[in-house]
Amino acid sequence: MGDRLAPTKPARLINYVPHAPEKAVRGRIALVYGGLAYAGRNMVVAINRGSADGLEIGHVLAAQTLGETIIDTTGPKKRKVKLPDEKNGEIFIFRVFDKISYALVMNVVHPLEVGDVVTEP
Repeated sequence: MGDRLAPTKPARLINYVPHAPEKAVRGRIALVYGGLAYAGRNMVVAINRGSADGLEIGHVLAAQTLGETIIDTTGPKKRKVKLPDEKNGEIFIFRVFDKISYALVMNVVHPLEVGDVVTEP
């Protein structure tokens, strides 16, 4: 009763082609959407890189599990050694701001978590 209709602007459709970034990118997963601890396939994550770092909609990045730091007990001196990061899956950038971007987790071997590394594939 008494409702009115008003014209709206048509929705802007964004066409994109998934592609790798032209330059090197190294960032971290800053947040798993929904406040969860882990992210799996088809979930959304935020990364700490954005348009100021050269990212754009359609970029595909490799997600890597951060290598642990362990104590090497094989030598005479016990020293800390950082293990290499391990490739774990891919993410697709769908929303970009100056210093942060949102990405869809395309596939993963093990769940992603805050702090995991993202790089160009």
